Amino acid sequence: MAREPRQRRSTGPAPAPRERRVGPIPPGPLPAAGRERPDLDQGGRPADPTALLRTGSPRQVLARLVDGDPLALERRVRRYLGERALLLDAERLFLRAVARAAFAAARWNGDTRLEPWLDAQIVRAASDLMDEDRAAEREGTPPVSTESRYAFLAEALGVEPDVARRACVVFNDLPERVRRVWWAAVVERSSLERCVSRGLGTPADVRADLRRALLALSLLEDPGPEPLEGGDGRDA
Repeated sequence: MAREPRQRRSTGPAPAPRERRVGPIPPGPLPAAGRERPDLDQGGRPADPTALLRTGSPRQVLARLVDGDPLALERRVRRYLGERALLLDAERLFLRAVARAAFAAARWNGDTRLEPWLDAQIVRAASDLMDEDRAAEREGTPPVSTESRYAFLAEALGVEPDVARRACVVFNDLPERVRRVWWAAVVERSSLERCVSRGLGTPADVRADLRRALLALSLLEDPGPEPLEGGDGRDA
């Protein structure tokens, strides 16, 4: 893409930089030159992981990052989904996080430690995907019938595929404590006592949050917190 003509320098304050939204990985084969790998240590990991990011175009960096997942981004993605209790397809989030890291690599100067930087790319990638899902629901765009990104929810909970995206949007917009209770009880099969011991709330709180999450997935809308005796419901 040709660069735009340089603008005449302004004497006023510079506008705040806008964060670049990274879309899906562009189609087409990845360049062979980008698949050059740095030296590996005895465990088969890059001896200098930062070498994967320092040279080449975004597509070349992307090729390195998807070739065997040398930075273990898939593991980080799955850990993030479990910690934040989010209903997003792990492969979809992995691919978007890799794309974000590839496009942001040129701006990474090594001042930030690599691991927090990678985690930040995953957080931004998850935000991208949830924003896309909300926009698609708001605009009424039907999910593509061949998509598998919501199949995990349809299979796990018996939700119809055509409403699975809506269920994901509703669930991911619930308060984090509600999502974490549902995740612990349903995904990790933790008992009520275990949920309480993990600091997810009192027994009454855990039951109320679990009911809220289950109702949200069933009704496809957040029913809100349960009212307390003589007052308002729990904080949303």
